[in-house]
Amino acid sequence: MTPPTETVQREQTVTGLPTQDEADAWKPEYQPRFKRVLFVVTEVSASYGRALNPHLGVAMLMAYLDKHGIENAVIDLQLDYTVADVVQKAKEFKADAIGITMFSFDFVNTYNIIDQIQEKTGLPVILGGAHISTVKGEVLERTKAEYAITRDGEIPLLQLCLGYPLDQIKSLVWKDKDGNIVENQIRKLNWQLDDLPHPAYHKFELQRYIHFIDKRLPIETSRGCPYSCTYCDVKISMGQAFRPRGPEHILAEIKYFYDQGYRFFEFVDDVFTMDLHRAKTVCRMILESGMKFRWNCANGIRADRVDEELLRLMKDAGCEFVAYGLESGNPEMLKIIKKAITLEKATETFHLTKRIGLKFAVNFIIGHQEETFERAMDSIKYAKSIPADYVNFSNMIPYPGTEIYKWLCDNEKSGRARFLVPKEEFLKNSTTKLGLPVFETDEFSYAERVKALKLGRGLAKKSHLQYRLGPMIGSAVYQVSRNDKAYNALRRFATGSHFGKRLYNQFRRVY
Repeated sequence: MTPPTETVQREQTVTGLPTQDEADAWKPEYQPRFKRVLFVVTEVSASYGRALNPHLGVAMLMAYLDKHGIENAVIDLQLDYTVADVVQKAKEFKADAIGITMFSFDFVNTYNIIDQIQEKTGLPVILGGAHISTVKGEVLERTKAEYAITRDGEIPLLQLCLGYPLDQIKSLVWKDKDGNIVENQIRKLNWQLDDLPHPAYHKFELQRYIHFIDKRLPIETSRGCPYSCTYCDVKISMGQAFRPRGPEHILAEIKYFYDQGYRFFEFVDDVFTMDLHRAKTVCRMILESGMKFRWNCANGIRADRVDEELLRLMKDAGCEFVAYGLESGNPEMLKIIKKAITLEKATETFHLTKRIGLKFAVNFIIGHQEETFERAMDSIKYAKSIPADYVNFSNMIPYPGTEIYKWLCDNEKSGRARFLVPKEEFLKNSTTKLGLPVFETDEFSYAERVKALKLGRGLAKKSHLQYRLGPMIGSAVYQVSRNDKAYNALRRFATGSHFGKRLYNQFRRVY
């Protein structure tokens, strides 16, 4: 009988190689543990409906294993594959391990999928992704997986495959022979990102992703963020530091995919413009390269980490859109959520961006800790006052491990805050764009939150349609799409299907 699960914090006895520069020289005296890894990307429903791009993190892991002789393949459940397809793929590929990446969203359902895959393949399962960095050993308590890796996965995964002793692999969480869960010391952040090979996107079924129509791929030019925003879990999964890649390495990767015909790149960094000099150098090198392509920073940049020279360089170098993450239009709320920016600075940047002619959006969140209905309305009023091409209003989702999640748990004890959906359930069906509030506070009731979200989403919907369809047609469509279900179905069709995306692109070209 398996003894009760016990989590053990064990210090690592060796540190492995000190730098990734020495990775090519790794010649451990151990027998390889895994030689053929099948990666599985789990399905996550979203407002756009279907998978837009291949998974960048998995593509980087596969490239790194390729570099060191570990064979690998991938199957993406977002492309309508099932667990039965995973089992068949594992047999055909002759996999000896399954690597599964997962998200906090809908994690309970993902746990069930993990167990099904392990039971039906009989293979060891290795888990990774941002969710693992948040919950660590808990994921092995609640699934049949044998291993989990936190933070940067490249080196720990390689060491696991090469046969390093389990207690000598930093950032590894594992089950010992007695069924106890062991959390090894977390590996220091990898700052040598230029040593990583280009993502192995070619291993995905690229033509089945929606953005293949635009010949578009995601590019990561840095990892992590040094800020302390209370709603964000990036500092948990990526570390509270800005780790940049060098401009030369970035351009080499872009050219690699440009030569394959790709003409649109999404810079998915958390703070691409953190280092203004680096960002400007990247733009100048793009201009000097002679490559002509479109790119954006839709994941969001900070309004206090740009200047006029940089914005002009970005536009000249082909950047056609940026999103600014402001999250509140109330000065006091910006302090409470530790955004480390003022409305005055943000307003100045938004008008500068408009004057330069670079398209931009501004993101807001309804439902911060200590927010009130009046403070939420300040965000809506402020959003109406700025010259953004469109705005986004999201529902606050308190992801496990974030400061707001801890704040909620603490204030739930005193009765000041209340989860309206059980903690086990609220990540199943909630999304930032569509879902209802999952908690309330004495200061900001459920009814008030619903009202504020409705007003914010209405403004966002109208601005989206006017931006994408033009002022006249966009306004007309808005009037006939006041029903959220109809609007979201239309949005999923236009951006979540190949046919809809083609029609949408044709419409944009004409109008």
